[in-house]
Amino acid sequence: MLSALFHFVAPTPFTAAKDLQERATTVNTSIPRIILPLYIYPNPKSVWEPLFTAIKSNPTVAFTIIINPNSGPGKTNSPASNYVAAIENLRSVVAPGQVVRLIGYVPTGYGKRGVDKVKADVNRYAGWPSAVKMDGIFFDETITSSQYLSKYTQYTALVKNIKTWANNSTPGITVLNPGTWPQDPHFFNIPGADHIKHPAATASQKSFIFYNVNPSNMTTKDGKKFSSLDSFVQSIVNGLDSNGGLFITNLDIADNDVYASFSSIWQAFINSVASLSHQKQIVAASY
Repeated sequence: MLSALFHFVAPTPFTAAKDLQERATTVNTSIPRIILPLYIYPNPKSVWEPLFTAIKSNPTVAFTIIINPNSGPGKTNSPASNYVAAIENLRSVVAPGQVVRLIGYVPTGYGKRGVDKVKADVNRYAGWPSAVKMDGIFFDETITSSQYLSKYTQYTALVKNIKTWANNSTPGITVLNPGTWPQDPHFFNIPGADHIKHPAATASQKSFIFYNVNPSNMTTKDGKKFSSLDSFVQSIVNGLDSNGGLFITNLDIADNDVYASFSSIWQAFINSVASLSHQKQIVAASY
């Protein structure tokens, strides 16, 4: 069976009649991309090799990669030496013009974590040495009730106001991750929020979708059947209209930390997206 883990969608304006209508953003999301929560400590060095190979072998494919050294950036002004070496290696395999963006993981404690601590994590990522700079921030454990709206607006504004992200030509990327449908629809209109994660059943064209699959039984919860991983990936990418991205694993979320290792279908998943990217003759964007 296929079960949605989560996905992100570009923020939308709130109106009483149509609170989920898409709005245009300043960032370019024209490339279907691989979304990868890379919660794998890079020791030994070879554990990130499946990602390096995927990037090197598929220059038409875009990647957004969530980096999480220690449930955040850690307490020092630079990541551990293993992370420095791994991130430098990751950046080095990116082809000219290829889109590979790294965003740093920051927990927000569902609104309960201190504002100063959250901002300190953001600033710590922003202060990392140039060779390991992030492109933005992934705010995990987002709570979307009305009383927290101003707090998360502060967080996204901070990211956008920082001028020291790796991709200096564009503002830092921001992702809010509540894991559920936002309680207050105004969260879809937070200034500076590039993506908001919410249940996959409500996917839109700019969604970043995460799926857990069983390749021997490619059937969705609504009964749709797919003959192969390729056909499943194609159905998602076509639905995204090349404005979003996806991550697919066959690891069981009930038994595994699905973000702490590469699944046995990782390469097949990459091949499927790469094939579609090539067919569409996608040109790398600036995001």
